[in-house]
Amino acid sequence: YWNHLNLDTQTTLYPYAARVLQLNGDLEIYGIKAIDPLISGVRYDVWHKPGIRPKKLTQADSKQFVEDGLYCGEEFAIDSMSGGRYFVNGEPAEVEPGKKEGTFAIRETPDMFGARLLQDISERPDFYFARKELARTEADFKRFENELYGIYKTLKFITSIDGFWHNEQQCEATFKCDYIEQCYNGIELSVDNVPEGMKCIFDKEKTQ
Repeated sequence: YWNHLNLDTQTTLYPYAARVLQLNGDLEIYGIKAIDPLISGVRYDVWHKPGIRPKKLTQADSKQFVEDGLYCGEEFAIDSMSGGRYFVNGEPAEVEPGKKEGTFAIRETPDMFGARLLQDISERPDFYFARKELARTEADFKRFENELYGIYKTLKFITSIDGFWHNEQQCEATFKCDYIEQCYNGIELSVDNVPEGMKCIFDKEKTQ
Protein backbone atom coordinates (compact mmCIF):
# COMPACT_ATOMS: atom_id res chain seq x y z
CA TYR A 1 0.00 0.00 0.00
CA TRP A 2 2.69 2.47 1.01
CA ASN A 3 4.77 1.79 -2.10
CA HIS A 4 1.79 2.65 -4.30
CA LEU A 5 1.63 6.10 -2.74
CA ASN A 6 4.96 6.93 -4.36
CA LEU A 7 3.01 7.14 -7.63
CA ASP A 8 -0.23 8.47 -6.17
CA THR A 9 -1.53 11.64 -7.80
CA GLN A 10 -3.18 13.03 -4.67
CA THR A 11 -0.03 12.85 -2.54
CA THR A 12 1.86 14.78 -5.22
CA LEU A 13 -0.87 17.27 -6.10
CA TYR A 14 -1.30 18.49 -2.51
CA PRO A 15 2.33 19.48 -1.86
CA TYR A 16 2.61 20.82 -5.42
CA ALA A 17 -0.39 23.10 -4.90
CA ALA A 18 0.83 24.09 -1.43
CA ARG A 19 4.23 24.98 -2.88
CA VAL A 20 2.60 27.24 -5.49
CA LEU A 21 0.60 28.98 -2.75
CA GLN A 22 3.76 29.35 -0.68
CA LEU A 23 5.71 30.96 -3.53
CA ASN A 24 2.80 33.33 -4.20
CA GLY A 25 2.81 34.42 -0.57
CA ASP A 26 -0.67 33.05 0.07
CA LEU A 27 0.47 31.02 3.09
CA GLU A 28 1.98 33.90 5.05
CA ILE A 29 -1.22 34.20 7.08
CA TYR A 30 -0.34 30.73 8.39
CA GLY A 31 3.24 31.70 9.19
CA ILE A 32 4.76 30.12 6.07
CA LYS A 33 6.80 32.57 4.00
CA ALA A 34 7.92 32.34 0.39
CA ILE A 35 11.57 32.47 1.54
CA ASP A 36 11.10 29.51 3.89
CA PRO A 37 12.17 26.01 2.77
CA LEU A 38 9.70 24.95 0.11
CA ILE A 39 6.98 22.48 1.01
CA SER A 40 8.02 19.09 -0.31
CA GLY A 41 5.72 16.48 1.14
CA VAL A 42 2.63 15.51 3.11
CA ARG A 43 1.75 13.62 6.25
CA TYR A 44 -0.48 10.75 5.24
CA ASP A 45 -2.88 9.14 7.71
CA VAL A 46 -4.37 5.73 6.99
CA TRP A 47 -6.67 3.39 8.85
CA HIS A 48 -6.93 -0.37 8.59
CA LYS A 49 -10.33 -1.79 7.71
CA PRO A 50 -11.52 -3.96 10.63
CA GLY A 51 -11.10 -7.65 9.99
CA ILE A 52 -13.36 -8.80 12.81
CA ARG A 53 -17.06 -9.42 12.30
CA PRO A 54 -20.08 -9.71 14.61
CA LYS A 55 -19.97 -13.06 16.38
CA LYS A 56 -22.05 -15.36 18.54
CA LEU A 57 -21.16 -15.47 22.22
CA THR A 58 -20.59 -18.78 23.96
CA GLN A 59 -23.41 -20.03 26.15
CA ALA A 60 -21.37 -19.24 29.27
CA ASP A 61 -20.60 -15.70 28.10
CA SER A 62 -24.23 -15.20 27.07
CA LYS A 63 -25.45 -16.24 30.53
CA GLN A 64 -22.97 -13.90 32.21
CA PHE A 65 -23.88 -11.05 29.89
CA VAL A 66 -27.62 -11.14 30.61
CA GLU A 67 -26.84 -11.30 34.33
CA ASP A 68 -24.51 -8.30 34.62
CA GLY A 69 -24.94 -6.46 31.30
CA LEU A 70 -21.17 -6.04 30.93
CA TYR A 71 -19.44 -6.65 27.61
CA CYS A 72 -15.99 -5.56 26.44
CA GLY A 73 -15.73 -2.90 29.13
CA GLU A 74 -19.14 -1.36 28.48
CA GLU A 75 -22.44 -1.67 30.32
CA PHE A 76 -25.62 -2.54 28.44
CA ALA A 77 -29.29 -2.43 29.42
CA ILE A 78 -30.69 -5.97 29.21
CA ASP A 79 -34.44 -6.60 29.08
CA SER A 80 -35.66 -10.18 29.36
CA MET A 81 -38.88 -10.98 27.52
CA SER A 82 -41.10 -14.03 27.40
CA GLY A 83 -40.12 -16.87 25.11
CA GLY A 84 -36.40 -16.52 25.79
CA ARG A 85 -36.14 -13.19 24.01
CA TYR A 86 -33.75 -10.42 25.03
CA PHE A 87 -33.44 -6.75 24.20
CA VAL A 88 -30.01 -5.10 24.41
CA ASN A 89 -30.13 -1.31 24.72
CA GLY A 90 -33.65 -1.47 23.35
CA GLU A 91 -32.70 -3.54 20.31
CA PRO A 92 -33.82 -7.17 19.88
CA ALA A 93 -30.92 -9.60 20.12
CA GLU A 94 -30.65 -12.75 18.05
CA VAL A 95 -30.82 -15.68 20.47
CA GLU A 96 -30.02 -19.28 19.63
CA PRO A 97 -31.43 -21.86 22.08
CA GLY A 98 -28.99 -24.47 23.39
CA LYS A 99 -29.51 -28.23 23.42
CA LYS A 100 -29.96 -28.21 27.19
CA GLU A 101 -32.99 -26.52 28.64
CA GLY A 102 -32.29 -22.99 29.81
CA THR A 103 -29.13 -22.58 27.75
CA PHE A 104 -28.76 -20.12 24.90
CA ALA A 105 -26.25 -18.13 22.87
CA ILE A 106 -26.61 -14.45 21.97
CA ARG A 107 -25.27 -12.99 18.76
CA GLU A 108 -23.71 -9.56 19.09
CA THR A 109 -25.98 -6.61 18.39
CA PRO A 110 -24.45 -3.66 16.48
CA ASP A 111 -23.77 -1.90 19.80
CA MET A 112 -22.08 -4.98 21.25
CA PHE A 113 -19.95 -5.43 18.16
CA GLY A 114 -19.03 -1.75 18.33
CA ALA A 115 -17.88 -2.19 21.92
CA ARG A 116 -15.68 -5.15 20.98
CA LEU A 117 -14.25 -3.29 17.99
CA LEU A 118 -13.53 -0.22 20.13
CA GLN A 119 -11.78 -2.44 22.66
CA ASP A 120 -9.68 -4.02 19.92
CA ILE A 121 -8.75 -0.59 18.53
CA SER A 122 -7.77 0.59 22.02
CA GLU A 123 -5.57 -2.46 22.54
CA ARG A 124 -3.99 -2.41 19.05
CA PRO A 125 -3.94 1.22 17.86
CA ASP A 126 -0.86 0.65 15.68
CA PHE A 127 -2.72 -2.06 13.79
CA TYR A 128 -5.59 0.25 12.89
CA PHE A 129 -3.89 3.62 12.44
CA ALA A 130 -0.64 4.78 10.85
CA ARG A 131 0.95 8.02 9.71
CA LYS A 132 3.89 8.48 7.38
CA GLU A 133 5.77 11.40 5.87
CA LEU A 134 5.66 11.23 2.08
CA ALA A 135 8.35 13.36 0.47
CA ARG A 136 8.56 14.58 -3.12
CA THR A 137 11.73 15.64 -4.94
CA GLU A 138 12.19 18.42 -7.47
CA ALA A 139 12.25 15.73 -10.17
CA ASP A 140 8.90 14.43 -8.90
CA PHE A 141 7.33 17.88 -9.16
CA LYS A 142 8.78 18.43 -12.64
CA ARG A 143 7.42 15.10 -13.83
CA PHE A 144 4.04 15.96 -12.32
CA GLU A 145 3.97 19.29 -14.15
CA ASN A 146 4.67 17.49 -17.42
CA GLU A 147 1.84 15.05 -16.72
CA LEU A 148 -0.59 17.88 -16.00
CA TYR A 149 0.41 19.61 -19.22
CA GLY A 150 -0.05 16.35 -21.12
CA ILE A 151 -3.54 15.92 -19.67
CA TYR A 152 -4.40 19.50 -20.60
CA LYS A 153 -3.19 19.08 -24.19
CA THR A 154 -5.05 15.78 -24.53
CA LEU A 155 -8.33 17.30 -23.33
CA LYS A 156 -7.90 20.29 -25.62
CA PHE A 157 -7.34 18.03 -28.61
CA ILE A 158 -10.24 15.69 -27.85
CA THR A 159 -12.54 18.66 -27.29
CA SER A 160 -11.50 20.26 -30.58
CA ILE A 161 -12.45 17.15 -32.59
CA ASP A 162 -15.38 16.12 -30.36
CA GLY A 163 -13.59 12.83 -29.91
CA PHE A 164 -14.63 11.72 -26.44
CA TRP A 165 -15.14 7.95 -26.39
CA HIS A 166 -17.54 5.70 -24.53
CA ASN A 167 -16.36 3.77 -21.50
CA GLU A 168 -18.88 0.94 -21.38
CA GLN A 169 -17.16 -0.61 -18.37
CA GLN A 170 -18.37 2.22 -16.14
CA CYS A 171 -22.06 2.40 -17.11
CA GLU A 172 -23.10 0.35 -14.08
CA ALA A 173 -19.76 -0.17 -12.32
CA THR A 174 -20.60 1.37 -8.93
CA PHE A 175 -23.96 2.96 -9.73
CA LYS A 176 -26.09 3.48 -12.79
CA CYS A 177 -25.07 6.43 -14.95
CA ASP A 178 -27.77 9.07 -15.43
CA TYR A 179 -27.37 8.74 -19.20
CA ILE A 180 -27.85 4.97 -19.45
CA GLU A 181 -31.26 5.22 -21.13
CA GLN A 182 -29.94 7.53 -23.84
CA CYS A 183 -26.70 5.61 -24.45
CA TYR A 184 -28.25 2.14 -24.44
CA ASN A 185 -30.89 3.25 -26.94
CA GLY A 186 -28.62 5.33 -29.16
CA ILE A 187 -30.43 8.60 -28.45
CA GLU A 188 -28.45 11.65 -29.55
CA LEU A 189 -28.37 14.42 -26.95
CA SER A 190 -28.23 18.12 -27.79
CA VAL A 191 -29.39 21.47 -26.47
CA ASP A 192 -32.72 20.72 -28.16
CA ASN A 193 -32.93 17.20 -26.76
CA VAL A 194 -32.12 17.33 -23.05
CA PRO A 195 -33.00 14.32 -20.84
CA GLU A 196 -36.01 14.78 -18.61
CA GLY A 197 -35.08 16.31 -15.27
CA MET A 198 -31.82 17.76 -16.60
CA LYS A 199 -30.82 21.21 -17.80
CA CYS A 200 -28.34 22.22 -20.51
CA ILE A 201 -25.93 24.88 -19.23
CA PHE A 202 -24.32 25.58 -22.62
CA ASP A 203 -25.39 28.22 -25.12
CA LYS A 204 -26.83 26.76 -28.29
CA GLU A 205 -24.43 28.79 -30.44
CA LYS A 206 -21.40 27.36 -28.65
CA THR A 207 -22.48 23.78 -29.27
CA GLN A 208 -22.84 24.12 -33.01
